[in-house]
Amino acid sequence: MGTLKKNTAGQRLRVFAFNLLTGQPVTGDAANITCKLSIDYASPVALTDTNPDEIEDGYYHFLPTQAETNGDVLEAYPESSTANVQVIVADGLQADSLVSQLTNSLSAGASLLSVFDASRNRLTLVADTDYSDSAASGAIRVAVTASNVTDGDTVEFGASYTDSAGTTTTITSSGTVATESGTQYAIVTLTDDDTNVPPSSSWRWSLIHETSGGLRTGLVADAPMTILENQAAE
Repeated sequence: MGTLKKNTAGQRLRVFAFNLLTGQPVTGDAANITCKLSIDYASPVALTDTNPDEIEDGYYHFLPTQAETNGDVLEAYPESSTANVQVIVADGLQADSLVSQLTNSLSAGASLLSVFDASRNRLTLVADTDYSDSAASGAIRVAVTASNVTDGDTVEFGASYTDSAGTTTTITSSGTVATESGTQYAIVTLTDDDTNVPPSSSWRWSLIHETSGGLRTGLVADAPMTILENQAAE
């Protein structure tokens, strides 16, 4: 389910569907989800597997044929015909090809949402975007369930990505813990300068909690993260 291998049968392409207005995973949408695949930068062509199989929690699987993977560079373009539903590739393709694309029809506010999939600790962001409560996107909010976390405690966000040339890019920021509507969250803000980084589905991120007494514990460790290209900024 990770990188697609060239000219190999029996592979799966995993995609993730989420609601652009709520940031929540979308289930039951398989009949409306399709995907095109570009081989070696040729024009994208619809997969033979017209609609994917639904797995769970917003994840779906396409089954490409062997011929559809016969290329050195494979770029997938999934989409849904359902209003306000965005579909992205959930696993990296060969090399560092950017396979997660925003549709050009998104409104400015809708395209800036951060998406946190709690079942897999997967975070999805958009490049060149300000994540704060004063912006359309809002700050990044991760629900916290650890027993030693208290409102007002500090959290440290860190993310990194290493490209095919071995160059590593990092993002760091700090935030606080607060309870909103009965749920305790680690709340982190990022500026558009922080997210001015290479789009890729191969980012990894972590979240560290620090108590008022200085005790540090990990809330999220080396979890997957996707940063989407911000087509609205082009």
